[in-house]
Amino acid sequence: MAASGAGDAADPIDYGSLFEVNPDLLNPEFVENVRDTLAGKTSDSKPFPHISLENFLTNPRALDCLREELGRAKWTTKATDLYSMKRTTELINFDATVFPALKAFRRFLTTKGREFMMKLTGVDLNGRVDVAGSCYEESDVLLPHDDRMEERKFAFMLYLTPEWEEEWGGQLVLFNSDEKHYPTNVAKKIAPKLNNFLFFNINHEIGHTSWHCVEEVIAPGKKRLSLNGWFHIDDIGKSRALPRETELEKILPSLNIDYEDVRAWINPIYIASSEQKAIKKLFASKSELALCNFLTAEKYAEALQELKSAEYVPTGPPNLRLVERLDESKLPEKSAIISFVNKMNHGCYSLCDDQMAADALNNGFCFDLLLFFMDDQEWNKDAGGYLSYIAANDPNEILRVDPVSNGAAFVFREPEVLNFTKYLNSKCGKKSYFVLNCSYYSNSSGDSETESSEEVEEEEYDDDSENYSSEPKTDYNEESVNEFKNNDDSEVDQAGNPDQADLPDEAKQ
Repeated sequence: MAASGAGDAADPIDYGSLFEVNPDLLNPEFVENVRDTLAGKTSDSKPFPHISLENFLTNPRALDCLREELGRAKWTTKATDLYSMKRTTELINFDATVFPALKAFRRFLTTKGREFMMKLTGVDLNGRVDVAGSCYEESDVLLPHDDRMEERKFAFMLYLTPEWEEEWGGQLVLFNSDEKHYPTNVAKKIAPKLNNFLFFNINHEIGHTSWHCVEEVIAPGKKRLSLNGWFHIDDIGKSRALPRETELEKILPSLNIDYEDVRAWINPIYIASSEQKAIKKLFASKSELALCNFLTAEKYAEALQELKSAEYVPTGPPNLRLVERLDESKLPEKSAIISFVNKMNHGCYSLCDDQMAADALNNGFCFDLLLFFMDDQEWNKDAGGYLSYIAANDPNEILRVDPVSNGAAFVFREPEVLNFTKYLNSKCGKKSYFVLNCSYYSNSSGDSETESSEEVEEEEYDDDSENYSSEPKTDYNEESVNEFKNNDDSEVDQAGNPDQADLPDEAKQ
């Protein structure tokens, strides 16, 4: 039954009494079970305490009203390294004359709902309650995180979708953790069932234990709708940081290579001295470059064939990445391919985190080399999989690199500039690409020989010189560097540290 508007005289709605909690949820036996769960004594205590309150609201009309008003609300598309989804502003910002049910629901959460949660859990909550709407549609996802932030105590979500099938994706996924509190394998999946109020404990003292995510929604035309947020406490106790992840070993590049090897592998157009000068000048001016058909056709085909037949190992941890890393031990003795290669297919990604930001600062200036291998000439841009460069505390994307067959990307980045690989969603189907990803570090000031010599080169090789043309002869001038996009007008909100009001962790679930 559709909800009537506030001004419908034939069937008025009393929004003040619209939201009432199912009284069975305060049954003494049920309350005891909830508190045992929070104390770690029941099956729902694993992998971390979580409680599902089915048939939460007694009046079905309340759910209809919430869905109707959310259907009229303004939704903003959010896309960062961590998530892709739509969300509303916080309900506190809604106009009660236009959205009376949503405003009444927030009042309910801060009054009766808060009192109910304290009776149920025995936890003294303060008056702060954050709540907003979240909507996941096809290819939307929220990757693993733990919600530890500020004074959050309980993350909650009220599911509003009338019907939801498991094969549509979009389930809430809970992760086990290892002894260092990093997430490991999937422990449990919970479907977004209508009128289920699910909440879980955020334990700041034990460590990072509440790892969870929202599976990608893979069904076209389906919307996973919920209202979600956090209850807070005044004293969260001492918060424990994650131990540092073991870093990949840094090695010195080998110079054991001769000119014939270079000629065999690199497209000869890029070996010509005049073209190298053009490349050098363009890179000095832009600090990034894309070269098409970088390898010779013969070597590219040879390497691609070996990459497709090689073996790969899923590599995490899930809060940082999921990639298929080349298993070097399984390569043939005379293999044409080398290490530092990842296979990227549906479900792969890499994220930015605090350790990455610290490492970027400590490592100093960096030169990235990316070399892509794949069957198709271009990658489906709607499928994710691009590499995005962002500053540690800046919400704007600096640079985007899209995978291109036999394309080489070169990026010079300053300290505190991070990169991530956007989640490869279901729109990539069964397709994949391979990427050779190398980063060369320097603790210098960043004044490279290329930069300092640019002015000298312009004097030595002016535009009228017979020996040098300022217009490169190949597909890497400014008009054709289409693998790199400066998205100053992009709607993508790539935040290394998103604004708290806009961060929809899976309390936005």
